[in-house]
Amino acid sequence: MICRAFILFLLFVSLSSYSAIIDYCLSDIGAGKYEYSYYLSDFTPEKNLGFTIYFDYGLYEGITVKSAPCDWDVLTWDPENIFGFEDAGAFDAMALTHNASIEKPFNVCFTWLGDDKGPLEQLFSIYFKDPTSGNILDLESGTTRAVPEPRIIWLFSCGMMLLFFSIIQKKKRGNTF
Repeated sequence: MICRAFILFLLFVSLSSYSAIIDYCLSDIGAGKYEYSYYLSDFTPEKNLGFTIYFDYGLYEGITVKSAPCDWDVLTWDPENIFGFEDAGAFDAMALTHNASIEKPFNVCFTWLGDDKGPLEQLFSIYFKDPTSGNILDLESGTTRAVPEPRIIWLFSCGMMLLFFSIIQKKKRGNTF
């Protein structure tokens, strides 16, 4: 018993020594439906380690998994009003193997019920499920973040540099436009 508690403590310390990052890309698939593609980083998926991403009550419905890596157990549930209490919906994924794949994104579709600004970041939690007792140990929590898009000025600058260098190369070879 003490040995199991010590192992769980070591697991908690080792897993909580980093901060997991969940990035997302948002796609409008039409008629009020959207798709989140979630990408995990700074996260070492071990067996029985999982994460849950929450969908606020009143803003989402029809949450479904479109695709996920095969070595994960995934499920979703819609937000509900239970006896007057608003309960968030969620997307949950738990690794079924050690070093479960995170190379491909987790894709989740839903209907957006909110304003024209569209869906944004969401709260998430990382947990470990003890395989013996079934107890859930919360390890950390955070907020998803959008995958940054390249800045237009940066793209323009790169294009201008390529054009400039190609002109210099053609002049060195004696070619003209």
